[in-house]
Amino acid sequence: DRQYGVGGERQCGSDCPEEEESYRWLVRLTHAQLSGTESLWMEKFLVVWRNLVESDWPRLRIQSDRKVQEKKLGLGNTYQDLGTMFNEPRMNQRVVDNVLKEERAVFRSWENNGILLLECTVCNVNVTGMKVMQGHMTGKKHIKRLEEFTVIEGGTVCDPVKATVDLVTDKSLLSRLLEKYMVGPVVGLEYVVEVLVGRADPEYRCALCLFSSNIQNIMPHLLSATHRLAYMVKFFPFASEKFLAVPNKSVWRVSTFDHLDTVANKIEAKFARAEPRVVASLVVWEREKLNISGEIERGKHARESPEFNFEHLPDPFHS
Repeated sequence: DRQYGVGGERQCGSDCPEEEESYRWLVRLTHAQLSGTESLWMEKFLVVWRNLVESDWPRLRIQSDRKVQEKKLGLGNTYQDLGTMFNEPRMNQRVVDNVLKEERAVFRSWENNGILLLECTVCNVNVTGMKVMQGHMTGKKHIKRLEEFTVIEGGTVCDPVKATVDLVTDKSLLSRLLEKYMVGPVVGLEYVVEVLVGRADPEYRCALCLFSSNIQNIMPHLLSATHRLAYMVKFFPFASEKFLAVPNKSVWRVSTFDHLDTVANKIEAKFARAEPRVVASLVVWEREKLNISGEIERGKHARESPEFNFEHLPDPFHS
């Protein structure tokens, strides 16, 4: 997996130029876009996926969290750069005790049984979670207490990329789950980005279709004719032309979806599945998404050749 440190609707399959300043990633549920026929056709695949997520996802999450904690321990004091770690520059604030004349950090962080703990050393207050600490930082008692110290300006510069790049897991959770999902082909995985969200479930972005999802709904998207055709338009145009002869998928029959699945299966059998990318946080994703999308476009893809193409594919709409 490629790894990155950091955290208006567009037509599926359109190009993503790096010079574009920004674009809107829509959170859409794929099943809302599927025709009744496609939903019925897909259900046999989704039953397996839902069961797999239910049985294996919790275990994979625990294993992934454990690996992240091991990486943190291995990096040692690096992660007392709290401003970088939490993308909150004030967390790097330091003060001098006006009585003892000692310099110290205002905030400390550690974990206890998997729970993130934060301490304000000037107020002797411990809290769980960054949002609670941010509330404390703006409170009257904390501000009043700081007046008893000399605040040192010019703390460590906050860089969320530097903070989290080394915490990215070696392999995406999606890839590990897909190792057991063999009931159908999954193409275009190189366009999928797994965005880590702390101890919450990762979020997923399809950089091909500008689709945002969770682990449950990423599979309906990847199996959809919309995603598969977007991929084939780029890399297997002979196949896409056959299917886009009838672009309105709501009038497709089950046999047409079966034909498309057969094409996807042949692609996967020839080239194997690609690997999703992983980014360390939503902050990283928002900061780097244009670069990531550009690298994906320039990267390695399965594609048709004179020896492997679908020029002579039978009419998928023929009865």
